[in-house]
Amino acid sequence: KFVAKLIKDIKENLKNSHHIILKQIKKSYGKNLQKDNIEEYWLNCISNKDATFILFWIELFREYKQKDYKDRVVGLNFIYTLEHLAPQDWEENWKDVFKDDDEAYEFIYKIGNMTLLKGRLNSALRNSTWDKKINGDGKAKNFISKYADLELNKELVKKPKWDKKEIENRT
Repeated sequence: KFVAKLIKDIKENLKNSHHIILKQIKKSYGKNLQKDNIEEYWLNCISNKDATFILFWIELFREYKQKDYKDRVVGLNFIYTLEHLAPQDWEENWKDVFKDDDEAYEFIYKIGNMTLLKGRLNSALRNSTWDKKINGDGKAKNFISKYADLELNKELVKKPKWDKKEIENRT
């Protein structure tokens, strides 16, 4: 409905298309786009689909801001999957970070606890400890510091631990 209304309004007044788009976005989504609502609700319990989309756009923006992004041969392709850094199945290796399911749920589904990884790397890490996710365990071939090709992940490699405070700050 949103797109159909937008197209109809723009066709009727092509010169003001920018203003029409802004007006329709504010009308339809304005409340959700207020900074307080974004921070308080959406980023603190974000769906996997939305988090993947937002993280990809953050990565695109960060690459755009780099001076050498135009010189890259490969470019950024959407070949990534969402990884929860503190895993959804936290009980095995993350009891030192979360005291119970309620606390774990509060932090695991924040966008700050998520990143994008290539599919094979993501499945190799699963529920590992922070150190194993970042540096491997000597046996694993795949770990984040070895394949930190995204700006999102390069910043993670520098973190000696991953806890509630780090998740809050990154969110």
